[in-house]
Amino acid sequence: YPTQAPALNTVLSRQNPFGLIVALSEDGSAAGKLYVDDGDSIEPQITGSYFLADFRVLHRVLFGIVEHNGYSGIEGQVLDNIRLLGAGTVTSVTVNGQPHTSFEQVGEEVKITKLALPVNSEFFIVFQE
Repeated sequence: YPTQAPALNTVLSRQNPFGLIVALSEDGSAAGKLYVDDGDSIEPQITGSYFLADFRVLHRVLFGIVEHNGYSGIEGQVLDNIRLLGAGTVTSVTVNGQPHTSFEQVGEEVKITKLALPVNSEFFIVFQE
């Protein structure tokens, strides 16, 4: 489930970083999408003026996959934090193969912060037991 902090208007809100809330199923998988367009255009799917990303968790790896990158307003937007629910114990996190130490576990929730991942770039995050 994508998140973004509200602001006084849409223009200001879209300057805020994105977050993800990922609720894992019993088998440890999850899936969701992020769709963004300018909010004003008529039929952006026909003109291709939109952004669409797919997020999937399989075998303790979260994948961010760009399906369509036709909205220029997504440039500069970042994914900054992830709330991972139902992951069990997590002892280490890697982002695109690099160790990432900005995470904490409280019960069954793992909060991964300070990611600064460009929303329109693909990524993978491994959360290990």
